[in-house]
Amino acid sequence: MPAQRSNSAVPPSPISSLLALVLCTLLTQPAAAQMKRGCSGAIRMSSAPTGSIVLANMDASGFCKNRRHANDCRKAARRAIDNCAGALWDARWSHAIPAACTTRPGGGRAGMNYFRWTQIIVSLPHGDSLKDRIEHNVCCGGGGRSDTYQARICWYTNGDTGCVPSSGGFSSSGGGTFSSSYGVKCAELRAAGLCGTARRTNP
Repeated sequence: MPAQRSNSAVPPSPISSLLALVLCTLLTQPAAAQMKRGCSGAIRMSSAPTGSIVLANMDASGFCKNRRHANDCRKAARRAIDNCAGALWDARWSHAIPAACTTRPGGGRAGMNYFRWTQIIVSLPHGDSLKDRIEHNVCCGGGGRSDTYQARICWYTNGDTGCVPSSGGFSSSGGGTFSSSYGVKCAELRAAGLCGTARRTNP
């Protein structure tokens, strides 16, 4: 007579049980957390009345896989600063902060952590903008008494390797120039009330 087949299951060996447990644990573990590194930047202006002053400061973070890719984090942060600075310049007649300068969540994307105006501004009826800041600083200071001036408007990035286009070490050589001869018609602007009562908007 043929041997009857048993319906009972063969018990798993201790080794196979251990392997299954390890595999299950690995599959249920969350992916390795992304790493974050940042850069800082600034928009600066230089003119005869003001010398060199900061109009806006920026900080950004980039996300990357791990420490080996830290420079990729900073490159992403630098791009976020470049985008914010460019958006401010493009929207210099606007009195709203561009979306590129507002905080964005991580999730693998570069994001602006912190954007802040600096210096004293005036209470203009239409608000505050990069254009207002350039004009007010040039025309309303103690030295700004001429009818017209030219200003140089630049932006910079600062930080470790990856925060600037060149390689190696902490540097502040990134960025570029928006205008080397930005014309400011101070006589007209003063007559329109540019140099009104000053107020501070930052703490």
